[in-house]
Amino acid sequence: MDLYSYLIPVYEIEPLEKITDAYLDQYLWYEGDKRHLFPNWIKPADSEPPPLLVYKWCQGINNLQGIWDTGDGQCVVMLQTKFEKFFEKIDLTMLNRLLRLVLDHNIADYVSAKNNVVLSYKDMSHTNSYGLIRGLQFASFVVQFYGLLLDLLLLGLTRASEIAGPPQMPNEFMTFWDTKVETRHPIRLYSRYIDKVHIMFKFTHEEARDLIQRYLTEHPDPNNENMVGYNNKKCWPRDARMRLMKHDVNLGRSVFWDMKNRLPRSITTLEWENGFVSVYSKDNPNLLFSMCGFEVRILPKIRMTQEAFSNTRDGVWNLQNEQTKERTAVAFLRVDDEHMKVFENRVRQILMSSGSTTFTKIVNKWNTALIGLMTYFREATVHTQELLDLLVKCENKIQTRIKIGLNSKMPSRFPPVIFYTPKEIGGLGMLSMGHILIPQSDLRYSKQTDVGVTHFRSGMSHEEDQLIPNLYRYIQPWESEFIDSQRVWAEYALKRQEAQAQNRRLTLEDLEDSWDRGIPRINTLFQKDRHTLAYDKGWRVRTDFKQYQVLKQNPFWWTHQRHDGKLWNLNNYRTDVIQALGGVEGILEHTLFKGTYFPTWEGLFWEKASGFEESMKYKKLTNAQRSALRDLILSDYAKKNNVNTSALTQSEIRDIILGAEITPPSQQRQQIAEIEKQAKEASQINAVTTRTTNVHGEELIVTTVSPYEQTAFGSKTDWRVRAISATNLYLRVNHIYVNSDDIKETGYTYIMPKNVLKKFICIADLRTQIAGYLYGISPPDNPQVKEIRCVVMVPQWGSHQHLNLPSALPEHEFLNDLEPLGWLHTQPNELPQLSPQDVTSHSRILENNKQWDGEKCIILTCSFTPGSCSLTSYKLTQTGYEWGRLNKDTGGNPHGYLPTHYEKVQMLLSDRFLGFYMVPENGPWNYNFMGVKHTVGMKYSVKLGTPKEYYHEEHRPTHFLEFSNMEEADIAEGDREDTFT
Repeated sequence: MDLYSYLIPVYEIEPLEKITDAYLDQYLWYEGDKRHLFPNWIKPADSEPPPLLVYKWCQGINNLQGIWDTGDGQCVVMLQTKFEKFFEKIDLTMLNRLLRLVLDHNIADYVSAKNNVVLSYKDMSHTNSYGLIRGLQFASFVVQFYGLLLDLLLLGLTRASEIAGPPQMPNEFMTFWDTKVETRHPIRLYSRYIDKVHIMFKFTHEEARDLIQRYLTEHPDPNNENMVGYNNKKCWPRDARMRLMKHDVNLGRSVFWDMKNRLPRSITTLEWENGFVSVYSKDNPNLLFSMCGFEVRILPKIRMTQEAFSNTRDGVWNLQNEQTKERTAVAFLRVDDEHMKVFENRVRQILMSSGSTTFTKIVNKWNTALIGLMTYFREATVHTQELLDLLVKCENKIQTRIKIGLNSKMPSRFPPVIFYTPKEIGGLGMLSMGHILIPQSDLRYSKQTDVGVTHFRSGMSHEEDQLIPNLYRYIQPWESEFIDSQRVWAEYALKRQEAQAQNRRLTLEDLEDSWDRGIPRINTLFQKDRHTLAYDKGWRVRTDFKQYQVLKQNPFWWTHQRHDGKLWNLNNYRTDVIQALGGVEGILEHTLFKGTYFPTWEGLFWEKASGFEESMKYKKLTNAQRSALRDLILSDYAKKNNVNTSALTQSEIRDIILGAEITPPSQQRQQIAEIEKQAKEASQINAVTTRTTNVHGEELIVTTVSPYEQTAFGSKTDWRVRAISATNLYLRVNHIYVNSDDIKETGYTYIMPKNVLKKFICIADLRTQIAGYLYGISPPDNPQVKEIRCVVMVPQWGSHQHLNLPSALPEHEFLNDLEPLGWLHTQPNELPQLSPQDVTSHSRILENNKQWDGEKCIILTCSFTPGSCSLTSYKLTQTGYEWGRLNKDTGGNPHGYLPTHYEKVQMLLSDRFLGFYMVPENGPWNYNFMGVKHTVGMKYSVKLGTPKEYYHEEHRPTHFLEFSNMEEADIAEGDREDTFT
């Protein structure tokens, strides 16, 4: 298959053989998966689309032990390379011996013999005795298995088994049993995507020196020529590329040399020109690599300030440390040159093959190519200026091709309404990525350094000032998609456990919010063939290998709707396009609809008796109008490839004006449909007979066919349901997110011990807020850091919006050595800002208690997001304090509340130190079930202790009294003598 920049061999095999091979392929993959034949580094994996693999790789690098530390001369090396002639050099005899290690020898013989066949091309034939035929159905399995043996050559058996983990409990991708195993060997991470390899090394100063000496002994470099011809990533500005320092260049070359020597040339080899080695060291602050079409540049936070790099762009990936939840690095993204070339060539192919194709087909092909590109790269496209220029150019070319088909290129004859209107209203339904502002930087400096955006350049434009919506805005960025997916799947696990506890099945209502979310989508669990698909292993790599079997391009080679679900939804795009073009009426202004003298566009031309002829009788029509109505010059051009002015039938006229083919309804069909509908409704009526007694003791028997008084009222705030849900709160502590966007770098940093936070989540309620006061200290060496050591649970009751706490603050000798640091509370859902009720409460506490310092005391919110918890910490500004002190409006949207009333502050989690709790000495902390006992002015003392959970029996004595009364209801009371009779 000719893709202009390279060719792909496509093999045609007899269908019956293909079916046999496909069965065998499914069997091999299923057994391989069941026996854990393939370790975690072999990609593409069924569990993750390639963009998720790139994201995991970035997160995995960032979470390695001490990865960004270069204080003692440590270096990080990322080797990205490709097995050269990987498929062509597979020796079939050796392959047969290797396959026999894991397969039955009959199957192994069949698989290897199937490659030893005669290939025919035109009038030539050739016996394939050496090399793999990629068009066989089971080629993907053979390739991944053979690649596994090359992986073992590169890694060595010891390190390979450490990365893979024990067979009974294999490691997850990019995780190790413990840090000791992780740091035992310089190879920290390894991944192979079919034939492309990524290896991550971490060397100490001594290890790097020894390796360089070994290399220079064999390849002396007296004139420092090693940096000549050292590959670099030219797509980044100069100071963001790898800096070719002598030590780093030698280290890069020696790592490549060492790896190359591990592979025999007869099997495969690594070529320096086709790979790239990036070194991160004290002289090089960036780690660069490309993976699955993404160019990635990881910049640690500690090097940002030292090197004065900017991080103001949106769409970069923030990489968090899993332990502290601190954002320790950012990954900048671009689309690599190869994939831009692939897209450009695809558009060239569409244009070259559009000789006598209809306009709709051209636009459909463009739409498919564009959706394929945008849904795969998402936020990476916006930062690749060359790609944005290319998109504008390609969209223009597609439109020009259509204009030439209509023998004109005059802009005024082609308003945007023609191209972008959805097909239902007569347009071509084209998707647009060209009407975009392309970010520009100062040309002198942008090649040298990353200066950020200085101005914008317009992409496509037209004479009418309509803003055509941009496809990118309707596709969720990958980062938010991945984070949302973690939460949604965690929530699914919670709900499933809840349903099992209640001995019921999950319903659509339970998962309504997360139905179209997650990767893979939650709704894939409920499709009708989910049981069959559960046995379909290796489907992602199989889809990739389809390119060698089918002579057709598939822009969605990386996903499958049955397995991953639909990872994009463009319904809103269509609505917004219609709106942008002036609504349906505005769009019909551009058709010949006005020439028909019709008063309204609704219900056009259904039957002869529609009254159209009657209304036209009294109109004086010119000959031109009469012939125009007969011919309707603009025939439905979406189905044409040139201008056609042949006479049209009446139904064709109707179709043109409406812009779509519409079958006119017939009366008989209408009547049949109504009869069927009645029969359907009649079959679903249930009669319900109820026997009730009224206040006079009369018995009533009522039979109804309507569902009247048959369903019980279900409350969202029923404490019984929430009490069951609260038993699963401990599962949320595995997914804690700390909001680190827009934080103020200059203020205090607060450190929360994990044991205190986990306990606080476990004793909470999903809907009603609970709160605790925070106390802590600063470590002696760093006054800017505040360590939270204690949480005091005071008597309280609340709702889902606010809390009622006593005006008196807790007092105890343990608190004398600690300073107050604010308070934390839960909230049922995450808010984009600090709620005004919190500002008011915090201001009142600051005003009434002078020992609280407004600069040090924070409000920490713990929000229950789907399947997880999100922490955000805020500090009041001076204006916020003044506003909150004087605010009397306790409503949800009080007058004068502004986002400037608070600032976000840095919050980290730690398990280096532990915190403790203090609880009321006499009585419970939770007064929600006995609110009358709680007063604002109440006095209480506190003691060291563990707070009881929200629904503990001590917190709700009335419920337990009711339970005991219910049990005793059946016992007859003893007869008593009535003294008053």
